[in-house]
Amino acid sequence: MTGDLALDTGRASLTSGVGAKAQRLKLRLLLQRGEYRLDLRQGVPYLSSIFGKGTRAAAETILRRAVSTSPGIAAIEQWQFAIGADRDARLTLRARTSDGEPIELDAFRWEGR
Repeated sequence: MTGDLALDTGRASLTSGVGAKAQRLKLRLLLQRGEYRLDLRQGVPYLSSIFGKGTRAAAETILRRAVSTSPGIAAIEQWQFAIGADRDARLTLRARTSDGEPIELDAFRWEGR
């Protein structure tokens, strides 16, 4: 999953089902607050809260909320989060969709530079 249209049949098609939910979750985590010009309140506050003066616990709370409130996500099953000295955040998670299917985002990385 790269965020592009699926071209596996030689034709462009939209992702659906669990693939669409995983893609939506990944895009939600990649959107930095203030980037979406139509609604500047959308997105994760990486600069102000995660890499700013906030604590690691506060950063995890923000990210967990972003994941758990993503449409189609029922539960977070596994969670690993780290903030590096180079202002990078790494998140690996496994979630369960409302349909009972697993979603995994391995080695998700947001570069704060």
